Amino acid sequence: MILQEERHRADYDPLARYVRAEVLVLIDNCEQAIKDLAFAPRSDRKAFAVWVLFQKKR
Repeated sequence: MILQEERHRADYDPLARYVRAEVLVLIDNCEQAIKDLAFAPRSDRKAFAVWVLFQKKR
């Protein structure tokens, strides 16, 4: 959730500013999340995909 919030902040907040160290931490967090998903059991990945597809738009 934090990564998505930061992406929205970067895209839509004209006052958002990031320093290199902060961005590198966010990138590391994103890469870890991708690895975690890749190594999750198939049933969990399928459940996650269904959850993503049927989320209500905000």
